Amino acid sequence: MHGPDPIRFSIGDKIMADLRFRLSRTPIAFAIVGQSNQRGQVSPTETIGGMASRTAFPQAFASLRNPGVRYPVGPAGSLNGGYHFKIYDDLWDWGYNAQMVNASIGSMSMLRDAAGQILDIAAWRSQPARQQRAADVPGDRGYIGDYGVASGKVFVCTTGRRAYAFHQGTFLPNDSGVNQNLDFIREVGTNTTAASAPDFSAATVGSTVADGTVTWTCVSVSTTFLGYTYGPGACSETRAGFDPFGILRRCHEEMARIRSARERIIILCNGQSDTAQTSGLYQGAINSVASFFANRGYTVHLGLAEYSPAGGSTAGYETLSAALASSYTFLTGAFSATQIKQGPNLYQLMGSTGDMAAGGANFVKDSGQDNIHQNARGAIEAGRLVANSVKAWLPQIVDPAVVN
Repeated sequence: MHGPDPIRFSIGDKIMADLRFRLSRTPIAFAIVGQSNQRGQVSPTETIGGMASRTAFPQAFASLRNPGVRYPVGPAGSLNGGYHFKIYDDLWDWGYNAQMVNASIGSMSMLRDAAGQILDIAAWRSQPARQQRAADVPGDRGYIGDYGVASGKVFVCTTGRRAYAFHQGTFLPNDSGVNQNLDFIREVGTNTTAASAPDFSAATVGSTVADGTVTWTCVSVSTTFLGYTYGPGACSETRAGFDPFGILRRCHEEMARIRSARERIIILCNGQSDTAQTSGLYQGAINSVASFFANRGYTVHLGLAEYSPAGGSTAGYETLSAALASSYTFLTGAFSATQIKQGPNLYQLMGSTGDMAAGGANFVKDSGQDNIHQNARGAIEAGRLVANSVKAWLPQIVDPAVVN
């Protein structure tokens, strides 16, 4: 008689051990909708204390629990590290097997780029307008077009700047070759509205109005279009200008691929691009974006990103923090406190006027800019704070004390 084949035995044993290892943890899924820090903006070659960050802080580039979880985290194609791996590892230690979707886009405004903004065209003077366009490069989803109201009518921009949020493997047409793999808001062209508003009153459906180097096409001779009323402010899902890049829909599609998850979490965590917004506009954007996900059964965490304030002024972020509080009140009334959570406010947690504002140990200041990006140490710290916030609201399906 022969004993068991040692090769087969070792392979089978490894497979079963790995299966038991994973089944001991509750499968969950989460996505973070934010900007460049949340997408991942940590260079593996930057030096911290004389050592490359990938060597000094490997957890900013790969999980220490599961070596197969490493940068980049898709669908974003950023080739940098970030805070996802610290979140993954902490959740793993607490009894959860997390699958991640990287839905963050550099420089993204929650108002104009995520929710979409209905413009007051007469007041939108000497500013860029983005044209309606179909997808034209790999990975691109096109742009819905800027919608706006003027003279009691609804218009869409049909000649303007070409706006992009993501594409892969090629440079943008007529661009300066900024990036082959784009995961940040990019506008191509110089089209802007005129200093003085043209006359929109005679427009009929299908007619156009020239406005500087921008062209507006009339889609409705009243403020009702496709059965809904349009007015300046954040766009809701029922309006034509909602989710103009497809950022939210792409996130939902990627999350839907994770069929094993027992809990599905969306973390809204941006801010830098919206610090000039009024509380009402930002609240409207958060309400629209959070409602999109809550309507699809997600648990939504309302968070805020860190930043370095221009001139040391924190007023813009204080406004956004107040808007989040108002959104939480509104959304828990529209949904419930079991579905809408108070997420990580990294602006407050990481030092709104202290270490962060000065650049500090956890951040690097971009040359000639007011914003900052996390270094590797900062990514791990941010990941810890986000993980703590998520863990506080997770259902206790598994007792971490009994997980080996």
